[in-house]
Amino acid sequence: MSSVIKRKIRPAKPGLTLRHPKTLQKLPAEGALVELNSYWRRRLRDGDAVFCEDKPQAAVVASEPESASEDKPKKGAKA
Repeated sequence: MSSVIKRKIRPAKPGLTLRHPKTLQKLPAEGALVELNSYWRRRLRDGDAVFCEDKPQAAVVASEPESASEDKPKKGAKA
C-alpha cells in the first residue's frame, strides 16, 4: 500500500504554461495542489515548476526553550 503525496506547486516563471497530465488544464500561476507523481517530479527537476511557499499549519509549532526546563530542579533531586 502506498500513500499519495500531494503538494502545492506553481510554474517557475511568469507566463510559463504547465498542463495537468490527466485533465490537460493549465496550472494556475498561483499554483495548485497536485499528486507528486513522476510527471510533476520531472517538471520540478527540470526547473519548470517550483513548490509554493505555503506551509502546513501543523508544521508550525512553537517549542519551549530548553533553558526554562533546566532551571527547575527535578522532583526528588537534592540541591
